[in-house]
Amino acid sequence: MNPLDFNLIVLPLGLMVFLLAGALILIVKKEEGANKRKIRRMEAIIKEKTKQCEVTEKQLEELYMAYRNKSLDKDAYERLKKLVNMNAKKYEETAIDLRQLWEGMSN
Repeated sequence: MNPLDFNLIVLPLGLMVFLLAGALILIVKKEEGANKRKIRRMEAIIKEKTKQCEVTEKQLEELYMAYRNKSLDKDAYERLKKLVNMNAKKYEETAIDLRQLWEGMSN
């Protein structure tokens, strides 16, 4: 093998392999970072949803206790229960809309 062949063929090929491997590593790290951010966002959404469900359950429990202690009559209890459920449903719809908006912005 001629030394000129080494300089013209082997060194450029080795350099290209090195550059391609480096580019591949950078791309993988970038995707990994994006996936971690998505996971953190999903965890935050799940945490907020869990928190809202706990608040709704607590409100319903307090309403039931007031109804059981005769602080509320049956009609008032049913109306307030319906309002709490409507509020929870509205919160969930808003969360879905915001999530879709966020996903649309991130794409």
